Amino acid sequence: MSAFELEVQWDPAKARRNLAKHQVSLALAATVLHDPLSITVFDAAHSLVEDRWFTLGRAEDGRLLAVAHTFEATGPASARARII
Repeated sequence: MSAFELEVQWDPAKARRNLAKHQVSLALAATVLHDPLSITVFDAAHSLVEDRWFTLGRAEDGRLLAVAHTFEATGPASARARII
């Protein structure tokens, strides 16, 4: 059985703003998407242009983080997420 592959993307300018404002890199925030105990809900209020999701989970450093993102299946065992 092959593993599920998740490609995570973000805007570099957004990453700099997020680090300055919240002291959290988007690379660290992306690790929340791999937390097997995370909770993900559809964000209907912000999904007018594209489907958006909100995930609450633990980052690899143990911090509890909330991450807004898109999600697009790219194959039977792969997907792409963009952190917003």
